[in-house]
Formats: sequence, structure tokens, C-alpha cells
Amino acid sequence: MPAQDRDEPFDDELYSLLEATAAEYHRALSSHLVPALSRLKVRGTPLRKAERYDSRGVARLRFADGTTFLARAVGRGKLGAAAVAMLRGSAVLVSEIHDDGVELHAVLTWGRGRHVECEILGDDQPD
Repeated sequence: MPAQDRDEPFDDELYSLLEATAAEYHRALSSHLVPALSRLKVRGTPLRKAERYDSRGVARLRFADGTTFLARAVGRGKLGAAAVAMLRGSAVLVSEIHDDGVELHAVLTWGRGRHVECEILGDDQPD
């Protein structure tokens, strides 16, 4: 938020601290999630279950090795297409991982070039 849009004189310092904290949190989260996603990609571990997590479009993605993530599709309804493909017998695999320093994204692919990009929000405990 630009300084001229803030009311309080301490807003610049507070905003800087919040940005630094968010960046530190993202680095810590990524250092944990990227290796797990990379293992799924390298091993070709398929998605085994996708279930709704909350009403904001977040889903729990469970892979064959027990790895579980919370994710939100980039685009409405796209994770549903991946879930349907999985239920119909297609191997839904992690094909790409992108970390832009703010968000962590993974691309799930299946069939002939079908794919969905997801923002990976965190990991979750398998049941």
C-alpha cells in the first residue's frame, strides 16, 4: 500500500515488518513443500483423492504415497476436472512446480495435455 494512502505515521514501518514476516513465512513453507512436491514429480506418484476442504475453493489433494496438500486451482472448477480424470482411471501427476517467492504453484497433468495449475497453500495430515 503506498505511503500516501496510510493514515498513521508508523504504517510504513508496520507494513515493512508485515512484508518481511510474510516473506519469511513463505520461505519456510516453500523449503518444506518444494522437496515433497519434487518427490511426487520425480517418482510419478499419482493423485489418489481430491476432496473439498472449505467453501473458498480449497481442496485436499492426497497422493498414492500418503503425501497430502491443501491447494486452490487457478481458475474455477479445474480441480474438479482433475478429480474426475482420476476417478476415470487417468494418472493425474505433478508435472511442474513454480515458486515465485510469493506463491507456490504446481501443475497437475493427465491424459493428452490436460492440466490444471494449483496454488499450494500448505500440507495436511492424511486421515
